[in-house]
Amino acid sequence: MTDLYSCFSSDKPNGCPELLPGHKGPGKFQILREWLKDIKYPEWKPESPIIIVENPSPDGDYIPRPPIEKDCYQTILKPGALIRIKSPEKTGKTSLLNLILDYAENNDCRKVYLNLRSAESAMFSSLDKFLRWFCANISRELGLKPQLDDYWDEELFGSLVSCKTYFQSYVLENIDRPLVLGLDNLDRIFEYADIAKDFLPMLRYWHEEANNLEIWQNLRLVIANSTEVYIKLDANQSPFNVGKQVKLPGFNLEQVLNLAKVYKLDWEENPEQEQFSNDLIEMVGGHPYLVDLALKALAAQKNFPRETISRSSDSRGDL
Repeated sequence: MTDLYSCFSSDKPNGCPELLPGHKGPGKFQILREWLKDIKYPEWKPESPIIIVENPSPDGDYIPRPPIEKDCYQTILKPGALIRIKSPEKTGKTSLLNLILDYAENNDCRKVYLNLRSAESAMFSSLDKFLRWFCANISRELGLKPQLDDYWDEELFGSLVSCKTYFQSYVLENIDRPLVLGLDNLDRIFEYADIAKDFLPMLRYWHEEANNLEIWQNLRLVIANSTEVYIKLDANQSPFNVGKQVKLPGFNLEQVLNLAKVYKLDWEENPEQEQFSNDLIEMVGGHPYLVDLALKALAAQKNFPRETISRSSDSRGDL
């Protein structure tokens, strides 16, 4: 375990000050995790404003977690589908969301990826302004000229009805295939309760309109968020209790070994590799981002294949 710890602390000479040499007993993993969040990798915190594209391995490689991917692929091709991806920060939500979008595109659908963190704060000053931003960006991604004023009358019909009219009569009418809309970092809207209490039920309403109007069957939604929904919504209005729910687990042993192969780590015919991987999984809870950081650091060590694994196994429990 000591060598696993060194993978994360190589550029911090003092390491984790609360984790003294020879520290044993319960609680050491929690201490280390909090240090990783607060000091070593503060961008891992949920409140970070950084826009993160989560790829748990280099060069765009994705480590599958079956049967999640296959189930999502089957669901997204269904009329009016809704997929909800909820998982902690940096566990692969964006990667999975984009895989679903790409799969849909390869199966004769249009796709639009919209990251709510890309919206500046001014766009959340009112519901009407946010919905206009929402519709204009989707139109642009589809190659459609935004024509909001032709369908929008906030004073007469209200923003929600105007938004639905624009989407139904302009966006969906002007594309000849189903549209898969991926909304990433939906958490952003939780910060604006007055907007969230209208926008989130709107998503639920659009999803259910597929049961009433054929044109709405062409809209399929994929939403991704990290934090719990702390906006009070009526159970019959919330989009978080309909559709297919997906929770991404931490990496298991097989997935850690697959990621090690991506980094070309020489673990073949090494009897300690499974123990080392299990130690790593236990240390970081299988968290994809932290597993990736550890393997990346180990891959950079010239004598890693034999020496580091052996030392880790011999010192297990000595962290």
